[in-house]
Amino acid sequence: MIAKNNGNRQIIIQYLEMVSEDDLIDNIIIPIFSNQGYYVHRRNTHGPGEHGADIIFYRYVKLFQDFEYVVVQAKAEKATAQNVSKFAGQINRAHKIPIPGKAHASIFANYVLFINSKMHTNDANFEMHYLTDVRANTKILTQDQLVELIFEFNVVPKVIEAELEYYKSKSTDEHDQNIMSVLVGNDNNKINDLLDHQLKIDTREISPDVKAAIINYVFKKWDEDHSWEGTAKPMGWLNYYFDFIQPSQYGKLLKVFNEYVSSYPSRQAQGDTFQVIKKITPIQIHDFIEDFMKIMARDAQNGSKVKSYPLLKTKFKEYLQSKLLPGNLKKTSKVIEDALNISEQLLGGSKIKEDERKKLQLAYRELNLELHYYLYPEERE
Repeated sequence: MIAKNNGNRQIIIQYLEMVSEDDLIDNIIIPIFSNQGYYVHRRNTHGPGEHGADIIFYRYVKLFQDFEYVVVQAKAEKATAQNVSKFAGQINRAHKIPIPGKAHASIFANYVLFINSKMHTNDANFEMHYLTDVRANTKILTQDQLVELIFEFNVVPKVIEAELEYYKSKSTDEHDQNIMSVLVGNDNNKINDLLDHQLKIDTREISPDVKAAIINYVFKKWDEDHSWEGTAKPMGWLNYYFDFIQPSQYGKLLKVFNEYVSSYPSRQAQGDTFQVIKKITPIQIHDFIEDFMKIMARDAQNGSKVKSYPLLKTKFKEYLQSKLLPGNLKKTSKVIEDALNISEQLLGGSKIKEDERKKLQLAYRELNLELHYYLYPEERE
């Protein structure tokens, strides 16, 4: 993976200052879009008939049951007050002129990206947004953003490959290095093959820092797509490679709890989410105990949901039994515990006398208020 340092940044900027439009498309734009699951629909030659579209990408979006089209206008020319109107006109044309379809005659771009390897002047930056007709579906990326994308997606033009500095695994083991090579290569097909098949049948040992790299990749992949489908594969990997998690990564597991209690959790990932939650230990929870207690407080506040997250209460009890609870949270944990117990009584099937029910409801309201002040201390008078 490219080391994100100032030396590499300057090398990349020098490359972008010299690159042609064609090389920008071949060496930067196509690899970035391919990494995100897009395919090339059409690449136009420069000149008449281009209609503001140097290259058109598409991908199938299951949620919409339809294709998404992105038109890219690539530039290797500084945008100034003198040429900004021309560039804005190309963006407008890309929105208005239909994309030549393979089966349908009139397909319009879902997004138009103007990607420039050079910087824009302040005037050009300001005016371009106002000169385009459809601003919401227009994204403008200049040199600064392009440099960040090159770092993010590990896109390395061959002409500067040898000049750049790379992050390397501390391990000298060939197996470890091969794994790291696949991970930093950012080729989705190779990484899927590695995590879905190769490592599941390979019995060779893997060093701790490479295990950590695998877990980092899993969470990075999840961060890129929080949709139901986008959560499913990383959660499956996390379930299988759970033992790879290193102590410095325990805090990442808070995200699994947030997914578990989400209003719209991924149904495709649900089975793996449950299994990961079951595997999380009190020591791991201790790394993010303040945030975990807030999750518990919100859950205890909403008594009607207590039965919806049984694993949450199980993990809470396991943590309390571990004796790891900090002194400053003991009072809060007791309030949560009491609120959960009363909720269970009120929601349980056993009959409760009316006067006893009223006492429980009053006690629950008092505990609920205390939890509210724990979550929002600024509201306590």
